[in-house]
Amino acid sequence: MWLWLGPCWLVAGSLTLAADPIEDFLRFRKTGSASAQLETSVTRFRNQQTGQLVSLVGAVHIGESNYFQWVQRELDQHDLVLYEMVGGPAPGSPDHNAELPPSDSQRNSSLSIISTLQQSMQDLLQLDHQMSQIDYTRANLRHADLTSRAFDTALKINGLFNIDPAALFTGLGPAMLDGFGLQAALSSQDDQTVNRVRWVMAKTLAHSVGQMALLGVKDIEKPEDLILGIRNDHLWQVFQDSLPEDWRRIAIFYGAAHLPDIRRRLLEQGWVEEESSWIPAWKIPVADPQPVIELQRSARL
Repeated sequence: MWLWLGPCWLVAGSLTLAADPIEDFLRFRKTGSASAQLETSVTRFRNQQTGQLVSLVGAVHIGESNYFQWVQRELDQHDLVLYEMVGGPAPGSPDHNAELPPSDSQRNSSLSIISTLQQSMQDLLQLDHQMSQIDYTRANLRHADLTSRAFDTALKINGLFNIDPAALFTGLGPAMLDGFGLQAALSSQDDQTVNRVRWVMAKTLAHSVGQMALLGVKDIEKPEDLILGIRNDHLWQVFQDSLPEDWRRIAIFYGAAHLPDIRRRLLEQGWVEEESSWIPAWKIPVADPQPVIELQRSARL
């Protein structure tokens, strides 16, 4: 059953899992013949013995400002929020130590590349970044990601990505089509260019198991890489350590790709899924996907 609650969709009862597990936490949803939106979910789980509630608050790191306002209100309803940030707590957050010098990982070239890509995507899509929109000074926040030292150690042992040649060649076709779609979206500069690019990028993000496979993540629900698996291991330990503190409502605020694995761990520990709601991150009100569709169709011939 679907219930409309302002900007969110609420699913009553347990969800039927999507074929692509990421789509349970991040999805592309058409809202009309030429309109759509990228949405992230908030999924709640209950511990039947203790009554504690855990909310998996999926994040996409760039979005519209009202998306982050909605996320902020959601986080503020929880007693404890475990959040991601490689390298250490956010400046101004409750567990941040302003006297520590900048970490090596903050200067790591791999992370710098990712940061540059995110900034370029933010500019291209004309959206805001999570770091400027979420208030990390809130008293209920707790850093649950790798410190710079732990990240650098894992990086030396595992590398940033573990690319599987077989997965690489298997995924080249879809990856090329994504590239053709983006090229088509950018090919004509008019007042709908941004919306066409948002359309292509939203669809790509919401079907990203294939892209993760290219980076060596063979099973997104049991990842063993650095970007998802090792960081999720640390998050899970922080979460487990927080439970005896008897917080009644805990939020795990992480990128949507991290959450299929965290959901699996919760279910294996006996947590029961209660409900899921959806928040629009990007709205694409008047996108004309036809140039994208035509170019993708030609690429398949």
